[in-house]
Amino acid sequence: MTIIFQILIGVVSTGIVALFGYYWFHRRLYVVTKYLQYSTLSDSGKTVTITIFNRGVRSEKDIVLELDPARRYTLLASSIPELSVDNNLLTVKRLSGTDDLNAVVLVEGGDFDNDNIVSLISRETKGKIQRRSEDLPPTPAQMPVIILALLVFLAFPLYGLYYTITSGGHPELMLDMISGERAHRAHLLALDGWQGAEKFANSLLGQSYGPGEFPVKFEYVGRKGDFVRYSVTLNNTTTEWLTVSAILSSTAQDAGHVVGADDSLIDQIVPAKTSLVREMSVYLPASPKPRAARTRIDLVTANSSLYALWRMLDVR
Repeated sequence: MTIIFQILIGVVSTGIVALFGYYWFHRRLYVVTKYLQYSTLSDSGKTVTITIFNRGVRSEKDIVLELDPARRYTLLASSIPELSVDNNLLTVKRLSGTDDLNAVVLVEGGDFDNDNIVSLISRETKGKIQRRSEDLPPTPAQMPVIILALLVFLAFPLYGLYYTITSGGHPELMLDMISGERAHRAHLLALDGWQGAEKFANSLLGQSYGPGEFPVKFEYVGRKGDFVRYSVTLNNTTTEWLTVSAILSSTAQDAGHVVGADDSLIDQIVPAKTSLVREMSVYLPASPKPRAARTRIDLVTANSSLYALWRMLDVR
């Protein structure tokens, strides 16, 4: 469970940082228009306020707002001196991050609304048309406040759930989380032939190994006379010493035949974060058949002791 939680926390943290970085540096350029119904400036024209919003943290340069060319436009007032109108193009040299500009424009030749806006572009991005300023997303500077408010809102129910699980109110919830991962580990080891895999999967030692991993691995090497030889890899992924004992047995031994000198590995110490390779053999003549061989494994660490883990071996 610890490994899964660590991976989950890492993935979630990375995702949050990536999303926050994307949101923080993402360019956001918007335009909103508002028709002023009453005006004493012209009887034939309509007065419109045009507001361009830079909701990003980076400045936008060379902004061009293209309007319907079937209308005539006269700039009456603006919030910055760098704004100009040339025919149907409203241009701005630079608009700082999280800033906005307002322009009052006289429109002649027909009514004017958002449908009469052709496009909004800058040197780096393409802007969007919004009908109301209330529909604009928050600026990046406003996001920490929103995130903090959301965390405060979620903190109490999340803490209540955590307390309920860990304090014993509903221990079955925590057990389900733990047993699901451990059952998966035990299932993978059982598929590999290990008996007693549940003991390993549920132990502290088992939590130091990935799904399907086991401290001892047997590989068939071949025959040498009446003995079957194996290469044995002892892998200690923990941060402490590991003592491994392995005993091989076969159907020939069970029948009272001679026992080979290399059929046992007693109290082999494997240092932390280390792998060792040893060779073992078991007495098992090619006949009579049926033939079978198995190993018993005992594992001991400072915090965990596991005995009598069995596995049938390849005899060919």
